[in-house]
Amino acid sequence: MRRKMTRNANQPVRVLIAMDDDDAAASLQRLLQHSSWAVEMVSSLPRARSVLRSSAVAVVVCQRRLAPAATWHAVLEETRRLTPAPRLVVTDRVADEELWTEVLHLGGYDVLVQPFDRQEAFRVLASAWRSWHDESHQAAGPARKHGGSAAA
Repeated sequence: MRRKMTRNANQPVRVLIAMDDDDAAASLQRLLQHSSWAVEMVSSLPRARSVLRSSAVAVVVCQRRLAPAATWHAVLEETRRLTPAPRLVVTDRVADEELWTEVLHLGGYDVLVQPFDRQEAFRVLASAWRSWHDESHQAAGPARKHGGSAAA
């Protein structure tokens, strides 16, 4: 059963960075530090699961492989349990066409190559957030109509 996560309009956009490469994770965190987004960093699949299950995350950035034996596929499966599902962006130093095709084909959102380009990272993450945001508002639409709290 899919669990529905809701976000209060006053809460910041939550981004989960699931990477065990400390340098790459810190680089991405520095890129996002001046944004209004709430960024949480984890280095393992169990910790990523815990965060995803406990709070409304809009975007997950996950490296291709997480130590000791997890991959982005496992993180994707975790996101699929939520409604709306957080958008998964996979990152790797070798972000080739094969990875990009696989990510998109299996339901991930996009791929970011490392080292991160500031403009590209913001473009991809903002686009992923908009996609998640639009889905979350579509899902909330009927509930707001029936609750009488939304203006037409």
